[in-house]
Amino acid sequence: MKTTILTRSLALTLLVFCTACPPFDPTPPPDETVPQYILDMEMDTHAAVNDERVAESLPGLVMNETLREVARAHSQDMIDRNFFDHTNPDGDHVGDRLGDAGVTYVMAGENIAWNQGYADPVTAAVDGWMASSGHRANILRPQFTLTGIGIAVTPDDAYYFTQVFTDPSKGLGTTRTEFYTYGPIAIKKP
Repeated sequence: MKTTILTRSLALTLLVFCTACPPFDPTPPPDETVPQYILDMEMDTHAAVNDERVAESLPGLVMNETLREVARAHSQDMIDRNFFDHTNPDGDHVGDRLGDAGVTYVMAGENIAWNQGYADPVTAAVDGWMASSGHRANILRPQFTLTGIGIAVTPDDAYYFTQVFTDPSKGLGTTRTEFYTYGPIAIKKP
């Protein structure tokens, strides 16, 4: 009986002190660590890539948030550990990163680009990819249906772009069937 009274008293005290508290929201807050201009640039890159696909009578790629997070993490890792490659210093490649994120697929690809000194880094990256036969092939590969684009920027305005592509496994649970990566594209304005 004494415990019940104490519990009720504690609950009333908490209720009195928390009347100004906002209601509990079980949804996670948006990722406030990514600046809005980066999120906008990622979507602008996505739109530019889809414009290239539509021009070739291909359906647009669907932006997948898990793939976007994988791509953004790779772009930031390249800055943090001072490398520019599909394979990080630990020897991990796009398949490892996708596996760590729990992504299954039949085919996967990755394009990366770096540029600095351009008023429009998005156009510089997409134009660079489209000028490279391998990167262009990834963008226009009809089997790819999902994508994630992640951008990170250095304090001196060097932009690192990563685009990950997959064709979902359609419930087959298959991973690492085929990978498509091509040498990185680095573009510095003269």
